Amino acid sequence: MKTKNTLFKLSIILFFIAIITYSCDKIEGPFTELQPRDTTAVVDTTDSVTYIRKVLVEDYTGHTCGNCPEAAISLDSILSRNKDKVVGMAIHAGFFAEIKTTGLFTYDFRNADGDAIDAFFSNTSKGSPNGMVNRVDFATLKHTKLHTEWSSIVATELAKPAVANIKLKVEYNSSTKNVSIVSTSKFLTDLDGAYKISLFITEDSIVKAQKDYTKPSPSNVANYTHKHVMRKGINGTWGDEIANGTAKKNVEVVKNYSIVLNDSWNEKKCHVVAFIYNSATYEVIQAEEAHVE
Repeated sequence: MKTKNTLFKLSIILFFIAIITYSCDKIEGPFTELQPRDTTAVVDTTDSVTYIRKVLVEDYTGHTCGNCPEAAISLDSILSRNKDKVVGMAIHAGFFAEIKTTGLFTYDFRNADGDAIDAFFSNTSKGSPNGMVNRVDFATLKHTKLHTEWSSIVATELAKPAVANIKLKVEYNSSTKNVSIVSTSKFLTDLDGAYKISLFITEDSIVKAQKDYTKPSPSNVANYTHKHVMRKGINGTWGDEIANGTAKKNVEVVKNYSIVLNDSWNEKKCHVVAFIYNSATYEVIQAEEAHVE
């Protein structure tokens, strides 16, 4: 009897051992083996991000230009209709941006970078207001556009596929007024030619005088709100080269910059504007904007 009990207990033990062994060998699936990922110069064919083409509009203006507020209204309208797809930059240069020794127009929005860009493209010499949309048609010297043309050109540019992307990481030190920027440029297709990236500081909502012919006489408005005022180039007037010969698809170019804001600038209203352009044709292929603070 004792032997039978012993054999019975032994059988039970062997039964449970078999079950445990089978359970340990069975693997529910499917499983994918994890491997370390090298992120250096990776071409990610599984990238599901939707890239948006963003357009740059440059408004060439001045505080004693009575017709210039109409161009500013046109730019605001374009920006409101194309949320996060258009970047505006107002360059104060030329005769109408000159300061006066007395009166309302003693302040100066001009800067060396704006003067150099205006001299190169000869925009204000043709009469303000005018501007450029992605600097198109520079090859034929028809790049200077009336503000009434901007909207249709913006629509044409936005209809094109995105060929590059810009990611901006901006950090601001309030005690030193230093702005640190990391720009990551990524080409979304292979492109022939040389390309540069330019970065600028702009300031919004500056309340200063403006001659404004949209207002009844007298046309001098003491508390006009100036928007998208280009303050200074971050990496010079013409930027830095990021590709020469061929821009390869999905290759990223990272650049680090810093700039100390002028004490008179309101950091809460300042932005970093960046754009990539073809350094032979000067045509802009992508723009981006980020708040300083």
